[in-house]
Amino acid sequence: MSEERPVEVAPSNVRADEMGATQLVGLTGMGLAALGAIVVVANQFGPRVLTAGAGYLLAAFGLVAMFYHALRDASLEIRRAYLFFGAGLVLLAIVSAIVPGPLFGDVKDKQPGYHFLPWSPLFGFLGLVFLVTPLRHETDSNVLRYGLTALLAVGGTLSIGAVGFGIAKPDTLVGPGILMGILGLGFLAAFLSLVETADGPGHLVASLLGVLGAGALLYAFGRSVFPTVLFEGPQALKNAYQSFDTWKLLARAGIVLVLAGIGGWGARNKNWPGWLRAGFGVVGLGFAAVFVVAAATPVALESPKPFFVPNGLLLAALGLVYLAVSVGIVSDSPFVAMTRRELAGYFYSPIAYIVLLGMAVIQFVGYWLFLSLVVRTGATGARSFPEPILQAFVPGTFIGPIAVIFLVPALTMRLFSEERRSGTMEVLITAPVNEWQIVLSKFLGSWLFYMLTWVPMGLYLLGLRFEGGAPFDYRPLLGLYIAIGVTGFGFIAMGLFFSSLTKNQIIAAVLTFMAMLLMLALYWNSYFARVGEGFIRELMNALSIGSYWTTWETAAGGQLPVRDLVLHGSLAVFWLFLTVKSLETRKWG
Repeated sequence: MSEERPVEVAPSNVRADEMGATQLVGLTGMGLAALGAIVVVANQFGPRVLTAGAGYLLAAFGLVAMFYHALRDASLEIRRAYLFFGAGLVLLAIVSAIVPGPLFGDVKDKQPGYHFLPWSPLFGFLGLVFLVTPLRHETDSNVLRYGLTALLAVGGTLSIGAVGFGIAKPDTLVGPGILMGILGLGFLAAFLSLVETADGPGHLVASLLGVLGAGALLYAFGRSVFPTVLFEGPQALKNAYQSFDTWKLLARAGIVLVLAGIGGWGARNKNWPGWLRAGFGVVGLGFAAVFVVAAATPVALESPKPFFVPNGLLLAALGLVYLAVSVGIVSDSPFVAMTRRELAGYFYSPIAYIVLLGMAVIQFVGYWLFLSLVVRTGATGARSFPEPILQAFVPGTFIGPIAVIFLVPALTMRLFSEERRSGTMEVLITAPVNEWQIVLSKFLGSWLFYMLTWVPMGLYLLGLRFEGGAPFDYRPLLGLYIAIGVTGFGFIAMGLFFSSLTKNQIIAAVLTFMAMLLMLALYWNSYFARVGEGFIRELMNALSIGSYWTTWETAAGGQLPVRDLVLHGSLAVFWLFLTVKSLETRKWG
């Protein structure tokens, strides 16, 4: 019997294991990062051919290339390598925060937390980036669980620590505390982006984040207001003739009724869990009781120290951000869901990252010009730069308003135009929501991202404080952010209106850009052409880009221009009203 011959098959395709473009970029990035680190360390022992600045630049380019490689290459070996690299950076951040410094010198001179700034936030941020990227591609459940646990542990520790330091040691909020809070929120946000938040651990973590934020917000309010109210007692309700003032009594009664009403409304809300209802009731009635007791008799014996500016305001802002993120994740409200959709839409496209990078570079140029001015002033023999120094920043003289001219069209061009182009506009306007909810959700999502683009400005100034070794009046920075935010209302609302007029994003961007150029032309008119007289001229000046610049400059100088802010807020309401009417005309059609 003959043997059966094996079935012939085609030979397997054999391909040489060649290095692709992505791998080449990653390898180049590793080399640049290593070289930059060596240059920075070598310059600590004396000047070298390559300066420390060149080393930082090489390391930055190298890390960007490595991040690109981590995003594109999901193979097991590369994924695990970047995972260990990110974990190592996080450990390095923890060590640099714990180890006393300076490294060289007498042991008696070493201080805990000496290396926290700038190294711990820098290593922590880089570690977060290189942890999240491979975890998104991870398929091993055990590795993914360990990674999520690490993100939750680090984020929770930093967030709770930031609030704890803000309560126990308020002065640490300026710099270390606020950076801890932001970095902790980044770790928690990364954790929540990798887990299900509708229920389970993700929902619990998001809810606890909101509780932490609400606690910080309430503490900041109570610590800022209650000591003064309890110290002044009934005296705060009297006039110059030491008799009770009717208007002050009515105002105090209104405050008590509002606080009690908020507590009662929260306690009766059947859609909330029992612990939240009880918390609302206790807080609302407790706060109201403080004002009632203070109206009867003074309680505090010593005059309280100021807390609201800047410590209370920073703690309240941090708590408000935590609470807003929590509500944005766990809330089922249609308005919150639409706002979350609009904000997330930026990060699903390259626009967000290009705009963030561009604004970071632009604000760095402004910071570099400002720093050069400070250095030149010191070189002339002046002992200090005149306060408030931030009015010479604003940020970077003319750079801020020029950047806004290009920033606003890029952020607002897609808001309604993309909905109309893709055909989802009809679904949106026929949903069980009204036009105001649609418009305000898109406006709020875009404005939040607009404010996010200005975050690097404050971080650069924190670096100036700790690298310069001398404090400066940073409180005008808070006013500057308020001015940028309120003037941003008008910019974003105007771009939203033009986006509602067309389904072409390019046309929407051009219309918004032309409107911004018109505002710039009105600014030039006030200095050169000087067209118009009387009321017309005042109106042109108020609508020009120079009005926004003056508002920023005044706020950075330590004075909050309330009248100008009301004007810019009113313009925002005007543009939003026009946008709502634009949507209503589509229903009529």
